[in-house]
Amino acid sequence: EELKAIKRKEENERRHTKKGKVRRKAEREKMVLAKEQ
Repeated sequence: EELKAIKRKEENERRHTKKGKVRRKAEREKMVLAKEQ
């Protein structure tokens, strides 16, 4: 369920951020951090 919450938050960020600012690498790093915890 936490992963769903994280994904939802990232979706919202993606929606509110201008297309040029989205960084896939940062997103991947967040997922790695989430899995480690």
